[in-house]
Amino acid sequence: MRAFALTILTVALACGPATGQDDGGRRLVPTEDGFVELDARAGTASACRRTADGYQCRPASQGPALQAELERLAKENAELRERLAQARPPQAGAQPRSPAPSDEEIDRALGVMEKFLRRFMTILRDEKQDRT
Repeated sequence: MRAFALTILTVALACGPATGQDDGGRRLVPTEDGFVELDARAGTASACRRTADGYQCRPASQGPALQAELERLAKENAELRERLAQARPPQAGAQPRSPAPSDEEIDRALGVMEKFLRRFMTILRDEKQDRT
């Protein structure tokens, strides 16, 4: 059960935005030994660490180390957003789409698949004959 929960958490963090922001104003920030949960609405932070029984979260102190980490993450987030904007200029309401494959590309792909299946069926037939 713990492995399943950990898998769900990992997928959620990997698929989410750079900071793991959800629609409730909460952010999950990965750390070396767990993650920090930041609640923008309540203004609270919780340090969550992995234990033998799963993850255990406790209110984080607002000490200088946490503040420095928050500032570092905010700076890193801004830098990543800027790099992303430079790498992919915004398009006015259009989603980038890949062009459809040409007839020649489709024929070539089907030819490769047909060749593969013929060889595979030959292997199966040979194996069946060896058994009899």
